[in-house]
Amino acid sequence: MDRRYSNAITKDHMKSHYPNLNEKMLELVLQCPLPEGCKSPKEIPGMVWIPPGAFVMGDLWGNGQPDERPVRKLNLEGFWIGQATVTMDEFKDYVKNQSVSLGGELPELLKQAKPDEPLHSVIWKEALSFCEWKNRQYPGMEVDLPTEAEWEKAAGWNLVNPDFELGRKYEFATGEDVTSDHANFNREHSCALQAKQFAPGVNGLLGMSGNLWEWCQDVYDPDFYATHPDVVANPVSENPLHVEEQGEGRFRVVLKGGSWANTKRRLRVSNRLGSPPKTRNDNFGFRLVIRELNHG
Repeated sequence: MDRRYSNAITKDHMKSHYPNLNEKMLELVLQCPLPEGCKSPKEIPGMVWIPPGAFVMGDLWGNGQPDERPVRKLNLEGFWIGQATVTMDEFKDYVKNQSVSLGGELPELLKQAKPDEPLHSVIWKEALSFCEWKNRQYPGMEVDLPTEAEWEKAAGWNLVNPDFELGRKYEFATGEDVTSDHANFNREHSCALQAKQFAPGVNGLLGMSGNLWEWCQDVYDPDFYATHPDVVANPVSENPLHVEEQGEGRFRVVLKGGSWANTKRRLRVSNRLGSPPKTRNDNFGFRLVIRELNHG
């Protein structure tokens, strides 16, 4: 099959992947061919390049919640995303260099951390501050938390891993289903595991389904994609609820991916969680994205 899908060739093929999708929604999927060039413009250690182009965000299988619909075709610029979540070691470097004051149990967790242990128990603003610090290492680029759209595209819409069908969206970051080879979930373990214990999933990423919920850039709005139909390029729900007027305790932030403590249903790539930004849970972490500041 040609790597660039066409309606004439692949409609039945796509129906087999998304049997509950109506004709209108199926057309959206068929309008998202693979980009001409998937090669990364530069290699960044520990990061995976996600090429620019269209993908369909939301629940394509009919197994999700109302906040995962309607499904929408979105266009994103290319970006790099961390193959794994940020580790305790990486965060310790930040704390040491910035003389950061941390809350909760995180200082003690950092002292006791094992090599390559995933960072957890971090609040949203601590994750954002880490990104700001990392920015200094990448001149001309932007280090940030992923937008919800970037996270979902990277986790489910395979563009670069030949072990998965190219140009297809998977329900899980591990493929059609979740297995213990690729994911840590359902309390099989009582903590997050090192990323190297997982086989690479969609786009070669590690631990995108399960292990840790991952903070995103977006403020959670259950109706964002229904009420903002004109936002189709590089969308981010930055302030739909007038955050500065309500106060920090009144809004929630998007997390994606599920964790070691969650059942399979929470691990679907379109699943969404909204949590107060000061929540410090032992199953919350984050991974980085890097974007070029100028896209030509």
